[in-house]
Amino acid sequence: MKEYTTVTTDGLSGFITGLLENTESEAFSADAIIRAYKSADGDAELSDCEKRYFSLMLEKRLPLLEETLNPHIFEEPDKRLLRYFYCPSGAVVPQIYKNGLAEKEDALYRKTTVAFSSLLKGKTYFEKLAVMDGAGCPTRLTRVTSNPLAALYFACEEGDGSVSVFAVPEDEISYPESDRVLMLSCLPLLSASAKRELYELADASLSAGRFQQLKGGSRYLEECAEELYRQVTNERPYFRREMVPADLLRPAFVQPGTDDALSVRSGATYIISGLCKSEAEASRKLSSEVVLEIKVNDTEKTLSELYTLGVNGASLCPGTPTAAKYIKDNIR
Repeated sequence: MKEYTTVTTDGLSGFITGLLENTESEAFSADAIIRAYKSADGDAELSDCEKRYFSLMLEKRLPLLEETLNPHIFEEPDKRLLRYFYCPSGAVVPQIYKNGLAEKEDALYRKTTVAFSSLLKGKTYFEKLAVMDGAGCPTRLTRVTSNPLAALYFACEEGDGSVSVFAVPEDEISYPESDRVLMLSCLPLLSASAKRELYELADASLSAGRFQQLKGGSRYLEECAEELYRQVTNERPYFRREMVPADLLRPAFVQPGTDDALSVRSGATYIISGLCKSEAEASRKLSSEVVLEIKVNDTEKTLSELYTLGVNGASLCPGTPTAAKYIKDNIR
C-alpha cells in the first residue's frame, strides 16, 4: 500500500529542497492520505476488519482534503491545518509487533516494570512506555520527531538514509493526559487473548460507535472491554464509560511536554499503535499516514554535512548512550 511520493537525492541540500517542494501545499499531503486510504479500502487481500477500518478512516479524512483545497478566505494566511513529523523509514513499525513479541507484550511489560521499578515509580502508563522505549525495550511506540534533520541523522546513522514524512491534522494531535492515549497505553497490560477479543469487539462495534453496556451502565457487557476499563480507572478513577471502538484500532500521535524522560531525541513525538492482528496490519495503518518518503543516496556525505550544522548524536541525545557512542567514535 505505497501511495506516497518518493524523492531520491544525494545530500542535505537535495533533502531540504525535496521536503519543501512536496510539503508546501497541504492539499498535496491531504490527497496522499486520501489515496492511501482509498487504496487500502479497495485491497482485496485485506481482512474484512481492516477494510471496515480504512473505510471509516477514509470517511473521516475526506473533509480534510476539501478544506485544504478550499481554505477559508478569512483565515490567517500562515495558519496550517496539518503538522508534519519525520521518522527513519526503517523504524516505522513498533518493535512489539516484530518477531512474534506481540503475543508476549503483557509479560514483557510486567517484567520490565518490575526490573525498572525505581525508574518508573510514580509515572503514568504512557510515561512508563516512553521510558521503556528509550531504554530499548520493545513497546507499541514509534518514535518520530518534528525536526526533519534529526530524523535524517538517525536514518543515515542507523538505516539506509530514507525518511518517512507523516502529515497529521492539527486537531488529531494527542497529549499524554488525553483519554485516548491513556486507553492505548493500557493495552500492554492485557493478555494476547484479551486483546484479540477486544479487537473483534471493537470491529463489531464500529458502526454503533460504542461498546455495549449492561442496563444502567454499571459495566460493559463484554469482559475484554470491562478489563480495559478497569486498567484505565486504576490511573484515572473518574474515567467515564465512553470508550470509542475506533479509538482503540487507530494509532495516535502523542506530543509530550518538556519532560526529558519523554523527549530523549530532539523534537521527540510518539505514535502509539492501537489494536492490530499482525506486523503487516500495524505497518499498513502507519503507512497510510505517510505522505512522502525522501532518501539520500550518500549517507556518509549527508552525515558530514549534518555534523557541520551541529546535528549529531551528542547534540540530539545528550546524556544517553547514543551521545556516549558518538563521542567515543569521534574522539581525536
